[in-house]
Amino acid sequence: MWLGSFDETVAHFVTRWEGRDIPFLRKLFSLLVLGRPVSPQDLSQLTGVDIASVEQKLVEGRADRDLRGNVVGLFGVTHEPTYNRIHVGETCLFSCCALVAHMIPLLLARAVIIESVNPVNHKLVKVHVSSKGVWLVEPKGAVGSLVITTKEHLLKDVTEAFCRHICHFPDSQTAEEFINSDARRYLVSVHELHGAARKLTDAIWS
Repeated sequence: MWLGSFDETVAHFVTRWEGRDIPFLRKLFSLLVLGRPVSPQDLSQLTGVDIASVEQKLVEGRADRDLRGNVVGLFGVTHEPTYNRIHVGETCLFSCCALVAHMIPLLLARAVIIESVNPVNHKLVKVHVSSKGVWLVEPKGAVGSLVITTKEHLLKDVTEAFCRHICHFPDSQTAEEFINSDARRYLVSVHELHGAARKLTDAIWS
């Protein structure tokens, strides 16, 4: 059931990101992983795109900016602390949800360690993952959640429709408390969650 439901969600995301300059925006992830805000000037030099066009593409891509106008986040990948920390070498990034955390090794082709604090009992889940897949989960019984959403809901408010529902949990019992509080949520394995992240990455960023 979950695969069919998530395929529809992927289609909704594709609609949300139509018309964006995906090759340009994807370059941002390699700069965000350096751990410091990315200036429009840096992007202009990296891509050969003039500053005015850079600014337009950042607005279209809904990039998160600091008070100086520098980029600190894109597509839920951010320098701002969240419940999902991603260790990429010596740099820490954060993500809006567990699924976006699984996208980082796919976007960067690098192994990462994800540390997620679940919203029920605040226990830590650690996932070692590379572009080839998940290779270690701590604790072993950890699981994830996904959500069924509509196109209208996703286009209106992606955080409410998607992000806040997608988490890691140390065990299925803890996850069920979270899932049972909203009929749109459903349980998946960590490997299935990573597979969902791969689907979304391929659909938008490939």
